[in-house]
Amino acid sequence: MNNLRTKEKLFGVLFILVFLFYGIGSGMVEGIATRPDALTQIANNKAQVIAGIILMAVLHSMGNIGLAVIMFGIVRQYSSAKAYGYLLFAISATVLLTVGGIFLWQLIPVSDAYAADKDGMQQLVAICRQGNAASYQLGMAMWATGGVLLCMVLYKTQLIPRWMSIWGIAGYVLLFAGTMAELFQIHIGVALSLPGGLFEIVLSIRAIVKGFNTIAN
Repeated sequence: MNNLRTKEKLFGVLFILVFLFYGIGSGMVEGIATRPDALTQIANNKAQVIAGIILMAVLHSMGNIGLAVIMFGIVRQYSSAKAYGYLLFAISATVLLTVGGIFLWQLIPVSDAYAADKDGMQQLVAICRQGNAASYQLGMAMWATGGVLLCMVLYKTQLIPRWMSIWGIAGYVLLFAGTMAELFQIHIGVALSLPGGLFEIVLSIRAIVKGFNTIAN
């Protein structure tokens, strides 16, 4: 029981940390990469860009894999197929988000070549940012799919209150819809991600403070 409680707390802590890693890292990079003189700013602030990408593509990815593995171990006994599906989609999502970070990493050598070919390098900046955005949306679509499978197990087993599981399923469905809309240049993804994001925060806090109802079905 103590080992399970440790896993629950670690799951909650990692969930919160991955939010922070990606949010802070993205802010550090986008705050520079979206400026009109982005390449000059990147060349002058490489340490900040590198630190942001490490947060997004390394620490966030490690945390994502960690929390997915922990939750897989908890729910596998209740539904092996859905647990493996959740793990697969979570890992796929993490790989896509890491690819997005790699796209942003290319901004660093591009900034070094900026002086020699300003117009061409500006086009490469747009390509790198678009690649990151597409990878992010596809990764979130994978994450949402895995989240629906996870919440279906949570609903069936009542490891958390069923109203929370329903909230999670609805939130992940909306998240998936938002990612698809963003891929078609309909910018409603942020609004549609809020219910799912709030669910994950509440789930994290519950895991840390109370844990799951392990004596449920």
